[in-house]
Amino acid sequence: MKLDSIATVAPIITAGAALIVGGVTRWTQRGVAQDRIRWEGKLEIAKFDAARFETALQHFIEAADAGSRYIVALGEIDATVFKQREDYVFAILEPIGRARVEVQALPQFPGMDEVKGSIKKLEELVAVPESNDELLKIWDPRGIGSSITLLSKGRSVYMREVTRPEEPWWRRLLGRRGLNDAKFR
Repeated sequence: MKLDSIATVAPIITAGAALIVGGVTRWTQRGVAQDRIRWEGKLEIAKFDAARFETALQHFIEAADAGSRYIVALGEIDATVFKQREDYVFAILEPIGRARVEVQALPQFPGMDEVKGSIKKLEELVAVPESNDELLKIWDPRGIGSSITLLSKGRSVYMREVTRPEEPWWRRLLGRRGLNDAKFR
């Protein structure tokens, strides 16, 4: 084979370039596919967790509403008599149990401890009280209201955190070398 002729060298260069382009294309498409699979997986988990946040919030609001009705009714009933408070207690028990389970299954979010504390306060309302005044001491409408807000904001914080794109490896590399200036961002 004579390599001094353009007719001989041109096909070799073209074939080599085609192999390089094919290899780079395959490598790029594989990386894109991996990123897409990873991203779609994270979004599916995030959608499931967002639904769990909404369910927990709905059950918590139902329980807080039932607790509020119970506190308002204390002027008309004697809370030490089970028959008089039975409807109010069961109206709190059903949704608060579900809310407790859902909040326990949620990923960490800011204010999770306050939400769990409010759930415990609502659960204390269903215990047999010594008097109606004892229930009034347990009732904390501001704490419950702030817990509802924290649960709602927790969903937003979680979704923002999950959907934030990861920093590319090359940007992390620039940061380590001290080139992390505003002009590179």
